[in-house]
Order: sequence, then structure tokens, then C-alpha cells
Amino acid sequence: MAECLIYADRHLQTPQPTFLEAFRSIKEPQALTDKEIEAIALSVREKLGLGTQPITNLVRTLEKAGIAILRYASLANVKMDGLSQHTELGRPLCAIIARDEPSRVREYFSLAHELGHIVLHSQVSTQRYDALADAKILEDQANRFASSFLLPAQAFLNDLMAPTLGYFEFLKRKWHVSIAAMIRRCYDLEQIDRAAYASLNVRLSQKRWRTKEPLDDVLEIEKPILLEQIFRTLSEREGISGARVAQELSLNPRDLASISGLPLTFFLEPEHDEKVLSFG
Repeated sequence: MAECLIYADRHLQTPQPTFLEAFRSIKEPQALTDKEIEAIALSVREKLGLGTQPITNLVRTLEKAGIAILRYASLANVKMDGLSQHTELGRPLCAIIARDEPSRVREYFSLAHELGHIVLHSQVSTQRYDALADAKILEDQANRFASSFLLPAQAFLNDLMAPTLGYFEFLKRKWHVSIAAMIRRCYDLEQIDRAAYASLNVRLSQKRWRTKEPLDDVLEIEKPILLEQIFRTLSEREGISGARVAQELSLNPRDLASISGLPLTFFLEPEHDEKVLSFG
């Protein structure tokens, strides 16, 4: 995917993540407080033009802002929901692991979590992710960012009439955030104490909502389209076919079809009609 984006940038003006420049000065994440992470999340929202309203088009918003997103099909034995990285040209990429029973709210939280890494940890070396103590801090910060980004404190609290499972289910339809994440957000914002937090999580488990919550099969999955649009534009405007892209990048057409969502035929050379002698 990174190779395709670098290739596309030679021919097209693709969206660039210029909003990230404001956060390059974050050098040492351990120095960040929860309050500062909350403020950074609000700042990112502002730069993306989101205000404090619920986000119902997160994939499209990030793609328009220059963050490329890849949605993997379900991968067996992979115990992660997403990952992110920067290419050598500095463009951030996010990947979501799409489960057998996909959930819009789970994928949104995964994306917001990876956005947290991109914003907060761009200056952090990969070695620190391998150190258990550092890795836990980085993951906790990305989770705090995701929660703050998806549920801005004041706007969310204005909507919160009662911290109950039933009311969280009502709010889920508006905010596109899981009930489990809203419970945690209420705890982080000191709207419930530890005992209430534990009690709500027990009830969540009793209802078997840990793996599948109400509305998970109602809220439509949002799929990335940036790479598909890039390939189609290269073909239609620049005359660069999918087959040429595959050839020049020495990439398998099946892989290109997989990451873009386009049919395999888009990346194959047109078959020439064969003249067949017919015997009557």
C-alpha cells in the first residue's frame, strides 16, 4: 500500500496529512498527562473540521485528511484490531483487522486508537514498543486519545442522562461508540466510581455483550475508498492502467485487488481475442 501511494504521488495530487505538522513537537510521550491528551484529541478534531459532534464518517474523514486506510479480511490467530506506520515519505497508514462478525464501533475505536499513535508517538522509536513498560504506556495513551477523540468530554456529558446499559445503548446509535467504551469514558471522566465501573462491566459480561453488543449488526461498516479512487483516477485521467501499475511496481495483481477493493481484472492485461477456426 505504501508503494502504491508513493507511486500515485508522482502522478496525482493526493490528500496530504498536513494537520499532523502541529504535533511533531511531541517528543516524549511519558511527559504527557491525561489532561494534555484530552486537549490534543480536541485539537485534532478541530483541525479535521469535526467540532465536538459525533463522528459518523471516520474512515472518509481520515482519508480526506491524507491518512490511508487498509481494511484486512479476517486473519486467523491475529490478536490485534489494527496497526499503523509511517512510510518513508512520512505519510501515515492505518490497517484495520476486519473480523468475521465486523462491528462499525469496534473498527472506529481501532482507527481512533491508531490515530492516537500517529499523533502522539510519531517520534517514538520502534524499539520502545518492544519494551513492556513503554509499550503499556503507549497503548494506554492511544486508548485515552481514542476515547477523548470519539467522545469529547463536554459534548458527551451533555448527552449523558444516566450511566446505565440501557441509556448507553441509546447513545450508541448517536455516537457510534461501543457501550463498553462509554462505560470506560464515564469512569475516566469521574462520572462513576470504581465500584459502579466494575458493576457495569459485570452486567455487560452477563448479557454476553463482550463480543457482540446491541446495534453491532445494524450500524453499517464504512469501507475505505481512497486507494480505489487513486487507481481509477490514474487510469481515467493519466492513462495509467492497473496492469501498468502492477508491472511497474512488480506487485501481484491479486494483492493490488485485495488492498484496493477493485476487481482482479482491473490489474490484468486485457485478453486478446483468439481467432478460432469453426468447423460446422
